[in-house]
Amino acid sequence: MALSKIQAESMNLADTYAFTGTVSGAGEANDYKLITTTEATNASTIVFDNTVVTSDYDDYYISMGSVLVSNNGTDVHLRLSSDNGSSTFSTVKTGKVYRNLYGGSSFGHEQGSYGYTFLSGALSDGTTGWCCSIWLYDVNSSRYKFVQFLNTGKHTGGEGYSWFGGSEFQDTGAINYMRIQPGGGTISGKFSLYGIKR
Repeated sequence: MALSKIQAESMNLADTYAFTGTVSGAGEANDYKLITTTEATNASTIVFDNTVVTSDYDDYYISMGSVLVSNNGTDVHLRLSSDNGSSTFSTVKTGKVYRNLYGGSSFGHEQGSYGYTFLSGALSDGTTGWCCSIWLYDVNSSRYKFVQFLNTGKHTGGEGYSWFGGSEFQDTGAINYMRIQPGGGTISGKFSLYGIKR
């Protein structure tokens, strides 16, 4: 069935139509792409190196699910590098706000200068798990790098907490390496890296 003009009442969607031409505004297939997923059990670190962190993407997103730490009261950190992990960015301004999900007056904020992004508060080593989303922006730029994160999980006190925060990595090198690690012990879970083009 050949159509020169489509009208809402005259097109049968059960038919097959030949198409020639181009579609604009739909985006490219790889504008937002799952690059790799790591499922870890009792790992000391989770690493995305320069085989997967490349200049192909402007921004990156990391999804972390069913995360467990082996040591009670452990924080989880994100470190970045422009030389594939030979060294990591050393000056990082980071801050976060937190809220106890069980009510009461347990909420507040923390900030400081470290060599990493402080993703969480003290996590429980229980079996309930923890989840986290991390956004990294303008990773190829010659400016400082900025990171946002949002996570929820069991605090070492046994109650649920949510943390939201961000970091300024005061380094101008293009990022080609990301490392997630607990402050002590090991980490388990599912870690997925996505690339985003703008």
